[in-house]
Amino acid sequence: MKSSQIKLSYFVEQALPWVVLAIILLYKYVKFFAYPYAGFRWDSNGLVAYVFADGNTTTPLQVGDRLLKADSVNWTDYKQDLRKLFVNFHQRGDVVQLRIERGVQQIDIPLDHAWA
Repeated sequence: MKSSQIKLSYFVEQALPWVVLAIILLYKYVKFFAYPYAGFRWDSNGLVAYVFADGNTTTPLQVGDRLLKADSVNWTDYKQDLRKLFVNFHQRGDVVQLRIERGVQQIDIPLDHAWA
């Protein structure tokens, strides 16, 4: 009985670090390669939190804009089903039509992948 417990604990000690490493590598792969880069980051309420752009680029988005829609995906639909991609670029040059709320007005912004 004691021998089987020792073998099980040895297996867990050896396998667990590899399982954790595999999970971390999978997460990093998705974050850096599989997940599309939109050029901005939003918070859980749909507010633009950061806009990533170099000094030469004029950005159509501003921090504090509220995201309402990206192409055919409404913000409320996205929050109900997080498997959907809110901003979905397939290749460089693709354009996503964003509808945002800035202050009290709604603005449509064409966001292209070349900017992002």
